Amino acid sequence: MHPLLKSWRVRLLIISVLIAALLIVFRGVQFGIDFKGGSVLIFQFDRPLTPQEMQQAVLIIEKRLNWTGLSSVRVRGWGDQQVVIELSTDNPQEIQRIKESVLRQGKFEAVVDQKVVLTGKDIAAVKPPIITPAEIGYTWKLPFVLTPEGVKRFYTGVHGKCTPDGRCAYVFMYIDRPVGKVLLIPKDIAQEENVLTTIPELKAVEQAPADQRIPMVEFLKNAGLKKWFIVDRNFNPQVLLELNAPVILAPEENYLVPFLQEHNIPYTLVPKQPGESWIWAATNLRSVVHLTPDVTNVTPEHASNELVITGWAKNYEDAKQKTETLRIILESGALPAGLQLVSERRIPAKYGEQAFYTFLITIFLAMIAVSIYVATRYKDLRIAVPISITVFSEIVMIFGFAALIGWRIDIPSMIGIIASTGTGVDDQIVITDEVLHGGAKREEKERETGEKKSIWKKIRRAFFIVWATASALIMAMLPVLFSGIPTLVGFALTTIVGVLVGVLITRPAFGEIIRYVVSRK
Repeated sequence: MHPLLKSWRVRLLIISVLIAALLIVFRGVQFGIDFKGGSVLIFQFDRPLTPQEMQQAVLIIEKRLNWTGLSSVRVRGWGDQQVVIELSTDNPQEIQRIKESVLRQGKFEAVVDQKVVLTGKDIAAVKPPIITPAEIGYTWKLPFVLTPEGVKRFYTGVHGKCTPDGRCAYVFMYIDRPVGKVLLIPKDIAQEENVLTTIPELKAVEQAPADQRIPMVEFLKNAGLKKWFIVDRNFNPQVLLELNAPVILAPEENYLVPFLQEHNIPYTLVPKQPGESWIWAATNLRSVVHLTPDVTNVTPEHASNELVITGWAKNYEDAKQKTETLRIILESGALPAGLQLVSERRIPAKYGEQAFYTFLITIFLAMIAVSIYVATRYKDLRIAVPISITVFSEIVMIFGFAALIGWRIDIPSMIGIIASTGTGVDDQIVITDEVLHGGAKREEKERETGEKKSIWKKIRRAFFIVWATASALIMAMLPVLFSGIPTLVGFALTTIVGVLVGVLITRPAFGEIIRYVVSRK
C-alpha cells in the first residue's frame, strides 16, 4: 500500500470524491434557467405577508402550476411581498397562460341578490369538466362538491328566491369579484350590453327567451362595485379622487390613464374580445345560473351537495382552457392577497447552452492557468500536480453536494464555485510556502525525526492562516445566504460549501501530500 493511502485524510478525500461522482452520475446535477433556458417571473403582493401567509401563497401557486407539465417549475418567496417563479420554457403562449393563472387571487364567490351565498372555502372537490357543442360555440360545465357547511350556507341563501308565479333569481359566480372598485363603462359598450344573458356571447341575447334576458344593472349590482359610471369624452375624472378606489376601464378610455397616473390611482385596463361581453370580463364573472323552484324550496338536509358552474366558449380549445384554469383555481384556493407582475426575464435555450459551455471552458482554462502558475513557481511536478488534483476534487464535491440536495446550478452558483476554488488554490500555496520555507541541516540520524516535527509545525501554522481566512469568508457570506435575494443565494451557498469542503477535506489531505513530498526530498 502506498504510504499516502495509510493517511485517513487522504482516504477521506478519495472516498468523498467517489461519493460525489456517484451522486452526479445517478442523481444528476440540476441546472437553472441560466443554462437550460426558460423564464423568470417576479410577482408582488398588494401588501406584506406574514411568514405563514407567504408559505401558503407559495403552495397555492405551485398547485396552480402543476398542470403546465413543465419539467422544471420553481416557486419561492422573496422577502415578505414578492414571489419568484422560474420556468423551463420561454414559449410566449405558455408564459401568458401561466401569468393569467398566477395573477388571479382566486377568490371564488357566488352571489344572489347582492349577498354572498358561497365561497371557495365551501368547495370540497372539483369534478372533471363537461364540454358540449352548442348552436353558437361550445358550452361547458364544471361540477363541484360542497362541504356540509357549504350545502347549508348555499341552500339557506337561495331559499325563497323564486316567486309564486315562477320568476326566479340568478346566481352570479365570480373569480376575484371587483369589490370596492370603480367601473368606467364606455357609452357604446353600455348601449350594446344594456341587456345580457347567462353566457357572455352577445349574439345569444337575441336568441335568449325573455325570462333569461338580464338587465346590465343586475350584473353591476352583484359585482360588489363601489360605483360605476357610463362615460364618454365629457366625463370629469375629478370625481374619482373623491371615491379613492381602484379603477377598471376599457382600452378606448386610455385618455384617462395620464390623470390616473398623475394622482396615483390604481387602474386595470380590460380589453374587449370581439363578440363577447365586456361587462363579464371587467367584473370577472364566470357563470350565471338561473335558479329553479326545486332548488330554492329544498331544505339543506335534503339538498344535493353538488353544484355546477356553466359557461360558454368560442371553440373547444377555448372551453378546455377556461375549464382547466377555473378548476385549478378552485382546487388550489385563494391567495392571501392580490398580486401583480413586476418583472419578467426570458432566456432562450440556445443562449443558456452557450452560457453553460462558456463557463465550462472558463473553469477548464482557469485550471490550466493555475497548473502553469504552480509549476512555474515551484518547478516541481510533485507539488504542482497535487494542487491541480485537489482543485478538481473540490469542484467535483461541490457538484456532488448540489446533486444531493437538488440545488440548481445557475450563473451566480458557478461564480461561487470559481471563487471558492480560487481561495482553495491560495490556501494550498500558503501551505506549500510555509512547508518549503526555512529548515536547517541535521545529522542523518536526527534528520527524519527532526524534519518531520518541523514540517508538522509549519503545516499547523499554515492551517491557522487557512482557517482564519475560511472563517472570515464564511461569516461574510452568511448574511448574503439569508438575504433572500435569489440572484445572490446561489453564489453564497456554493462559496460556503466550497470553503467548507476545502478546509475539512481537501486542505488536510493536501497537507499530508505536501508533507510526504517534502520528506522524500
